Amino acid sequence: MKKRQDELQDYFKSNRNKTYKDAGLPALILLIDEFGALRESWKTLAKKERDEVDSILSDVAFMGRQLGCILWVATQQMNAQTMPTAIREQLVLKIALGDSDGQTYRTLFSSGVDILPVQFTAGKEFIAIQG
Repeated sequence: MKKRQDELQDYFKSNRNKTYKDAGLPALILLIDEFGALRESWKTLAKKERDEVDSILSDVAFMGRQLGCILWVATQQMNAQTMPTAIREQLVLKIALGDSDGQTYRTLFSSGVDILPVQFTAGKEFIAIQG
């Protein structure tokens, strides 16, 4: 991501409000499946290393969109322990597949979202996307 940022620096200076797409670059996707289990495994790392990993993920979440470095995260349960709020709030697309508890919906989408009780069947989900 840092390499791409360096490559696009001059482009962005002369092309305000543009993104990697406008520069003709493909998206680079970092997909983490079962983020909760991965995060749990980090507990064996020293605090300094855990903080460094969180910082890198935060950079991807915060700066990556304009650069085309996109963070996709999948997890079975969404709560404050599973994913830091700052990272979660930067995710552009949020999808809940299947039945989840109220805490998961509030944490994933926001406390102001009223999710009606739905009998989920194949092909039904909740999706939120910015814009």
